[in-house]
Amino acid sequence: MPAVASPVPETASRRSRRLRLSPLERSRRRLFVPFVYPALVVYAAVMVAPTVFTLWVSLNHWAGAGPMQWAGLSNYTRMFKDPVFRTSFVNTFWIVFGVGIGVFAIAFLLTMLMR
Repeated sequence: MPAVASPVPETASRRSRRLRLSPLERSRRRLFVPFVYPALVVYAAVMVAPTVFTLWVSLNHWAGAGPMQWAGLSNYTRMFKDPVFRTSFVNTFWIVFGVGIGVFAIAFLLTMLMR
């Protein structure tokens, strides 16, 4: 069935009435920025900046003091070649996913029993 055009074209006044907001909605939109920006600044200072700095340090040779020397991805290749790291990574992987699957299974079974 083809779309039927409205017999009366939409005017600017009709459009403004349709888009008109309630006073509560206008005040919510006006207060959005003052409440969200401080939270974004704190999030950036506490989460994003340390993460970016850690990534930068991981790409350099650095003893914690003194100048950094660019290493690129050599730190990562050396880390993944280390058998102790690989073993600990695989063990951690299995613990995280094994425990996660176990907790999910137990919670699911208890939910089904309670129903």
